[in-house]
Amino acid sequence: MTENVIIAIVGLFSVLISQLVAESLKKFFTRTKEQSDIHASFREELRKEIQRYSDEARRLREELRELEAEYDALRVKYFDLYCLYADLNARHTMILGTSMTNEDTEKPDAL
Repeated sequence: MTENVIIAIVGLFSVLISQLVAESLKKFFTRTKEQSDIHASFREELRKEIQRYSDEARRLREELRELEAEYDALRVKYFDLYCLYADLNARHTMILGTSMTNEDTEKPDAL
């Protein structure tokens, strides 16, 4: 009977130990799953943020291309206007020079 009691006590301890191990493993796996879920959500947030930054960079590159094209167009207009100004200024100077020459030649005739 003593043997049966020892066997019963060992069986009881083995059941208790197996339950403790099972509970510990359950807590460990639950904690690991929660951490994994947290990490997965963090990675997903990072992916979304990277995508937002990528979209913003793409939009800014496109805006930069548009601004560079506008700058080039304005530069062409500036040089066209500058050439027109230089041409008109030369004509104006030529006209003034011609009229002054005519005035200079007319003055002696008038005296």
